[in-house]
Amino acid sequence: MAKLSLVDGRASGMAQAVEDYLTACRSRGVKASTIRDSYGFALRSIFLSWCAREEITTPAAIDRRTLERYAAELRDRPGSRGKPLSENTVWTYVKAANQFLGWATDEGNGTGARVKLRKPPGRKLEVLEREQIKALERAAAVERDKVIIRLLADSGLRPGELVSILGGSLRQAGHGYYVQVRGKTGERNVPISRELYRRLRSLSSGDDEPLFLGLRRDRHTGRREPLTVTGVRQMIRDLALNAGLTMEVTPYTFRHSACRWLLLSGLPTVVVGKILGHGSERMIAEHYANIGDQDAHDQLMALLRAEK
Repeated sequence: MAKLSLVDGRASGMAQAVEDYLTACRSRGVKASTIRDSYGFALRSIFLSWCAREEITTPAAIDRRTLERYAAELRDRPGSRGKPLSENTVWTYVKAANQFLGWATDEGNGTGARVKLRKPPGRKLEVLEREQIKALERAAAVERDKVIIRLLADSGLRPGELVSILGGSLRQAGHGYYVQVRGKTGERNVPISRELYRRLRSLSSGDDEPLFLGLRRDRHTGRREPLTVTGVRQMIRDLALNAGLTMEVTPYTFRHSACRWLLLSGLPTVVVGKILGHGSERMIAEHYANIGDQDAHDQLMALLRAEK
């Protein structure tokens, strides 16, 4: 069975219509990264590939039956790794086609074709319990790794934010301690404990220097290079193995774990969002949806004990 392939169909009228639609999305304020990674990929790389194979050159040539055939083929064809596309991925691709064809119809170049979408079930979110986080800290042989585990666990930083921290990013204001991070959603001050602030300070070699450095020195310069996102992933993977954890652990596992921990600790969603940064709203909603019976039981019992 043929795999989904990436076909450059920019010379076709369909491809021009897609570009016009994406331009319209951008003019409405849709972020460039969303257009590139979500709408753009689904339409430019997947939908146009299919249209080229089917010799469809205009949105007006797509009726409901044709669009249903596209959705069915997405489910039947393997992706780039040879495995079937997940329901979430199919849903994303078909939704993008629905929205594009709806726009084309409004522009007088479509048939109003639309596939009815069934929201896929929520994904199972893998999270670390606090005892598992302590086990990862114990498995770390150097202070740098111990501090990274604690910082990720308590703050839910993205890996890119973590490696961007400089010595001067550590701040004290009034009675509070913070680390200023720069990520894809801008800057924010993330609160940390006094103890963690002290440990982070001990790693600093200067306000303008990266806080986290690689453990090995460059054989040509003798310098320790800044830690990379890839290095963080590898470090966490090794620690999980050494700690005896059977689940896959990534930097984003810590982000989801922090989100769940903060919510179950009773922090308002607005405060959790402030700590985790812009763009965390969907993740917060997912964790609310994934709070199970045992979580609800434990929280209610804690409230009842506090009343006594």
